[in-house]
This record gives sequence, structure tokens and C-alpha cells, in this order.
Amino acid sequence: MVKLWNEISHFVQHEKESFQKCFEWFKHLLARCPRHGLERWRLCQIIYEGLNQATKTTVNCMCPRGFLNKSETKAWDFLEESAENTLQWNTTWDESLGARINSQRGGWHTVTNTICIDTRFAALKYMVKSLMLSQTTSNHPPSPNGLMSSMSIH
Repeated sequence: MVKLWNEISHFVQHEKESFQKCFEWFKHLLARCPRHGLERWRLCQIIYEGLNQATKTTVNCMCPRGFLNKSETKAWDFLEESAENTLQWNTTWDESLGARINSQRGGWHTVTNTICIDTRFAALKYMVKSLMLSQTTSNHPPSPNGLMSSMSIH
């Protein structure tokens, strides 16, 4: 049980792992340890901090105001929707091309136009969905507090 809790609290995405597979594995760990005792805002923070650099860059592009500024519900919904959207993205990796890019560019990440457009489209889709949701709940003003306000610094 302690080993499983440690896997959850120190979760990291592998370098060549898709976000969809990463998030599904994280949810699998949570299901195996239903009494983990971690609040949802903390789970969102664990996922975000455990993302590899390429995925974290994508998340940051999709969240112009910052992922950790979202409410815990909106952050979790964003993760769920992003995992669903990334299932459609091309996640194949050409080892020889990757090695050439890293050796020629000193480790810079290359983003193809297709991935960039897919990321922007997913962000736009998420914003429209959020706007539509906010219109349906317009009699309840949105909470100004995001995930950052839920975190207690010790």
C-alpha cells in the first residue's frame, strides 16, 4: 500500500510516453489505491509536475492563464479532455530522426506544424466549451480561486 501511494505521489511521465497513456496509468494507480487520501487539487498538481518537458510545454500552450490557476474541477476536466484529444494525435517516434534532431540541435524540442495546429485546436475547443459552460451557469459567478489558492505551503 505504501509503495503504491509513493508511485502516485511521485508520478512521472516517461519521455516517449503519450499523455493519454500517462494519464490512464495515473488513473489506474488511483483505482488500485482508492484510499490514497490525496485531494483532487493535489492530484492535478502531481500530474502537472510529473509531465515530461514536451507535454508540459503543450499544456502550458493550451492554458494561457496557467494550468495551476484553474479550479480543481476545471483542471481535472482539462486533463480528462486533453487525454481524450491526445489519443488522436500522432504519437509515433522515429528513433533515428529523434537522435539526429537531438544531436544537431543540442536537445531542443521540435514541434511539427501539425502538432502545433492540433494543440491550438484543442485549446480553442476547450475555451469554447468553457465559455458555453459559463453561459449556462451565468447565475453563479465563477470562483476567483484556482488550484494555487487550494495549495497550502508548509
